[in-house]
Amino acid sequence: MPAGYTYHGLHHTDYVLNACEQYIVILGLSSHEECLLKTAALMHDIGLIWSYNDHEDASILYVKEVLHQWGFHEDNISQICKMIAATKIPQEPYDLLNR
Repeated sequence: MPAGYTYHGLHHTDYVLNACEQYIVILGLSSHEECLLKTAALMHDIGLIWSYNDHEDASILYVKEVLHQWGFHEDNISQICKMIAATKIPQEPYDLLNR
């Protein structure tokens, strides 16, 4: 990541992952939902490697490419992509896992 990206960095991803872990406990999410949410949290800004303004879209393209190789099923990849898309400003979550 370029040094000028002070907001989006490993510290931000760690913060998001920690927040998700708290929601997992508070909401009593299943282990399957936990896996999807944590995966989305870890991958939501990876697109910054390729694009700053459209990094969510780049993240989604990357997720679609690699998660198949990691054994994720298409419906799970779709759910993760929807969670990543919901982080684009203005945020528009439409269900519990997208919030």
